[in-house]
Amino acid sequence: MTVNVPPAFYQDPAFSIGGVVVIGLLAYIAHQWRVQRIEARGRQLEAVVAARTAQLRDAYERLEQASFTDALTGLHNRRFIQQTVDADAATVRRLHEDGAGSSGKSDLIFLLLDLDHFKQVNDKHGHGAGDAVLMQVAALLRGLFRSADHVARWGGEEFLVVLRFTDRRRAPDLAEKIRTAIAAHEFRLPDGSVLRNTCSIGVAAYPVNGDPVPWTSAIDVADAALYQAKRDGRDRWVSADGGTGGLSWAAGGYAQPES
Repeated sequence: MTVNVPPAFYQDPAFSIGGVVVIGLLAYIAHQWRVQRIEARGRQLEAVVAARTAQLRDAYERLEQASFTDALTGLHNRRFIQQTVDADAATVRRLHEDGAGSSGKSDLIFLLLDLDHFKQVNDKHGHGAGDAVLMQVAALLRGLFRSADHVARWGGEEFLVVLRFTDRRRAPDLAEKIRTAIAAHEFRLPDGSVLRNTCSIGVAAYPVNGDPVPWTSAIDVADAALYQAKRDGRDRWVSADGGTGGLSWAAGGYAQPES
């Protein structure tokens, strides 16, 4: 008698083929799952890196902004002026070289002002009062000029205003505008008292006498004019216009000289 013993299910070729297919499918699924995890982790890392980069960029921008800003008044500082005016000076030199000097918008005007008798404010009322005066002067200057102009604390009680791309013939009027605004202002001190003060202003325009000199020469001229205003009695402006005969002085904002 012939006895046929069928093979076990796992011995069936179809089962073997199916097993290979299932194992391959599981391996593929496992591979895809791992890839997805790696990609998700990569996206998380990219997000973390992007966030950290943005934080570092913001911190750097804040640090850079702080390096260009006077901590007390919030105005620009000397470093900002030194970093930015070069480009403006180059532009106005080109305008003058191209014959556009009479256009009315081809000059830089430098107004260097110093508060009169400021040491007496600190000595009599304290440094807190001096700081209050400086901050109020800064607010006055911000309100007097265009946002495109540069208003900076130059150092101590000195402030510098750089009027960009304007007509130098406007300089006397603008200087007088500053002088009268400060002279008319009631400075409120921390103790509630009110103080009056004045300022002296030196005025210069760039290009200086049409010469291709560095713009810092205009600062030197404005500084000389400022000290002339001090010598002439304070509470005034002096405009210095370079010429072949030396500096010619035109004073405004007259006050009685000190005895």
